[in-house]
Formats: sequence, structure tokens, C-alpha cells
Amino acid sequence: MATSFELGDEVRRQIEWLREQGPLAQSIATVLSAILKALTSINAHLEEMVARQRDFDEALQGLRERTGSIEEQIGEIRSRLGSVELTMGAVAEAMLSRLALESIREEGYHVARFARNYRVDEEDIDLLVWAVKNGEESLFVVEVKTRPKHGDVGSLLAKTELVQAKLAHPRVKPVLAAVYLGREVEAYARKKNVMVIRL
Repeated sequence: MATSFELGDEVRRQIEWLREQGPLAQSIATVLSAILKALTSINAHLEEMVARQRDFDEALQGLRERTGSIEEQIGEIRSRLGSVELTMGAVAEAMLSRLALESIREEGYHVARFARNYRVDEEDIDLLVWAVKNGEESLFVVEVKTRPKHGDVGSLLAKTELVQAKLAHPRVKPVLAAVYLGREVEAYARKKNVMVIRL
């Protein structure tokens, strides 16, 4: 198969031959010469475009590889952040549980016993505290939240009712222990007679 360079040489030889054949052939040779020049220019542009396309394809492949690597790194970071979030949540819960115990004592109660992660039916109680004041035992249902919402107060009240019903205790008191507590949520909790503790 002949290359475009070889075809160009053959056309040039034919044009030269036409020029020797008379005035009409010379006119045809001039037109063919102009066409050959245009085709040569188009061929050069096409070769340049093919080279650029090849460079673009290589760059695109490099970007795809880097994107894959970045996506892997983002996945690892998300995994680590999830682990940090769990750890920080556990640390905050432990600190808030201790603070809740101290706050109950500061209210004049003697803490008889307590249980973390107590289960009543299918509900998890973060901290359940049996405490005595003036000879009367009270049971504190403590919900620990980093950033509680209105719904968390409602959930705490429902857990309090469940504990009161299942444990048949006459004095069950809800306690919300939080790291970040918005004013509206705090006001709502206090309106519902929930003891509020902040870290």
C-alpha cells in the first residue's frame, strides 16, 4: 500500500507530464497542482490532529488513573473519619455519662447503682441510674447525644415511659446529656420536665 508521500510524488510526476502536453493540459496541471498543495496541507493538519488526539488520549488515561487513585484515597479517608467519629462518640458518651452521674449526685442523690447501655424490650438506654434522696429511690433514664434535636427529646420521653411501665418504678426521671445543645431544644426539654446536662 502506497503512503501519502509516495502518492504525492506520483501525482507530481503526472502533473509535470501534463504540463508538457499543451495549453489545456497545462491548465489542468495548474488545477491539479493547487489541489495537491491543498491535500498536502490537509494531510499535514490531519497528522497533527491525530498526534494531538493521541496526546489527549494519553492525558485522559492519566487523569482516569489519577481519579481512581483519588477515589481510593477518599474512600480511605471516609473510613478513617467514620472510625474517628465512632471513637469520639464513644468518648463523648462516656464523659457525658460520668457528668450525668455527678450532676445527679449534685442534686442531693446518692447513686445506688447504674447501668450503661441498658436494654428494655428493644430500646437501648444509654445510662440507667438508681439513686436515693431523702429515703426515696428514683430511677433516671439518661439519653446521651452529641447534638440532640427535638425528636431526641421525644424519644427520651418515650423511653422514660417504657422504663416506668416495664420496671414498675413510681419515680422515673428523664435526663438529656449533650455536648452541643441548641436553645430551642433545651427550652423544649425543660418544658417537658427533662433534666438537662451539658458537657
